[in-house]
Amino acid sequence: MIAQDFEGYGKPADIYSLGMTLAEVFTGIAPFVGTITPSLIFLKKLTLREPLSLPCPPGQAASGDMLTIFESCTHFDPDRRPTAEDLLHTPWVQRGLATPLRESLLTSFRQQ
Repeated sequence: MIAQDFEGYGKPADIYSLGMTLAEVFTGIAPFVGTITPSLIFLKKLTLREPLSLPCPPGQAASGDMLTIFESCTHFDPDRRPTAEDLLHTPWVQRGLATPLRESLLTSFRQQ
């Protein structure tokens, strides 16, 4: 639950969820799991006024561009989060869109 849950749900909440999904894909674990109790998560989310940190798995490092996207998507102020269109124009997303998928990945995906 995030602060805007008390003000109404909108596209900024979707962007926040995207940031949390990005964190889970990168780390392999859901954000906040095993760190604090659900009631503390709720309280922390209501009062948080500083950027969330993205824990890096051992031996891995997030790029500066990815960290910037994560931090902007999870900004405590919904009005300061980027739009989906803003995100499409970031260098990190543009590099991903310009990189062709390897055929071996596509074949593996199709077989599943």
